[in-house]
Amino acid sequence: MDIYFVDINGVGKLLNCKNEGLDLALMLKQRYPDKKVVIYSANSKNNVFHEAWDKCDSKIEKNALPYQFQSLVEQYSVEKYKNNHII
Repeated sequence: MDIYFVDINGVGKLLNCKNEGLDLALMLKQRYPDKKVVIYSANSKNNVFHEAWDKCDSKIEKNALPYQFQSLVEQYSVEKYKNNHII
């Protein structure tokens, strides 16, 4: 399983994304709907009406504790394995 953590500032510029990481996160989710896309940012108020906030799988603050990132990865891993009937 792939999990993409996408910052919303300073990424997507090479792809000419007007809204930088938000556009990139949305494109990833639309292209790969089975992949998990997590938006992370120090500013969750940035462009609050952008579609990516609703379409992506989760959001996490950039200054979140490592435990919070780990918990999210574990949650998605358990979901994946349950869906594949491995557990």
